[in-house]
Amino acid sequence: MALLPLGLAPKTIKYLMFAFNLLFVFCTLLIAVFVLEIIGGTMGYVMRENVTSVVKGKMLNTMAGYNSTKDIQLIWDDLQQDFDCCGTTNATDWINRYSGIPMSCCDRAVGTIGSTNCTLESPTLHSMGCLDAFAHFAEKHAGKIAGVGIGLGVIQLLGIFLSSYLAKSIKNCYQTM
Repeated sequence: MALLPLGLAPKTIKYLMFAFNLLFVFCTLLIAVFVLEIIGGTMGYVMRENVTSVVKGKMLNTMAGYNSTKDIQLIWDDLQQDFDCCGTTNATDWINRYSGIPMSCCDRAVGTIGSTNCTLESPTLHSMGCLDAFAHFAEKHAGKIAGVGIGLGVIQLLGIFLSSYLAKSIKNCYQTM
């Protein structure tokens, strides 16, 4: 107490305790998020077969809104063009629902203007379904996805360690006053 000017000790102690409590809450939240990420990653890995069937069902359901909802149409068109795919399992998904195939299922020929018909016989028809195309994309990039997840986990662990160390230092400083 002798090192602090008169009148500053209670204020300093108050701010030290506030900083300690704030760091404690931050560290606790980091731990909670880290644990939830571990649980989510584990469950995703264990239930990966169920994920495929759920995604397939959702994709088939959204196909029903292709002609009625502009957002769904844009999402499907972008998906089919970006992944070079057509429908959920293949192009017949569209024929079974709409008796036609969207233009996004075919590569646009160089020099064409406007819309041309995309049919099952079109040479530029994307033959792979979007579910398989997305699964191949995920498998191809699984290492990168895992690397990013592990990297974020290491950063979180570092944050947990440093915040708990700083909170301990503040607590020790408070106890010596």
